[in-house]
Amino acid sequence: MNKAKGISGLVLLPARPYEWELKGRHTLEVPIRGKVSDLLKDKQLASGVKIAGEDNFTIYEDNVFLLWELVRVLFAQAKYPSLEEDECFNVVALETTEDTVLVHGEVIKAVLE
Repeated sequence: MNKAKGISGLVLLPARPYEWELKGRHTLEVPIRGKVSDLLKDKQLASGVKIAGEDNFTIYEDNVFLLWELVRVLFAQAKYPSLEEDECFNVVALETTEDTVLVHGEVIKAVLE
């Protein structure tokens, strides 16, 4: 697709320019609140893998995003796009509706010189 240099969205440290290639854009929809166990009903986790924390979750409340809850829900719903070893999912925007959070992001691949 195309290449870029800079710091990707939620990468805070180390703050240095990276070079990556954009592989695709995705929008993931997740509920704002609910139970992790309800999201896992039809999904199998790998042996020994657990989703840490309380069963109840709230991702967005009182104008605050709880990013650790967002990550738990994304894993419970198996919503992350499949990634190669040298790729990552870069969150570029979070949008809320009454009942959901839309996670806008892109799959980026590290460019090694």
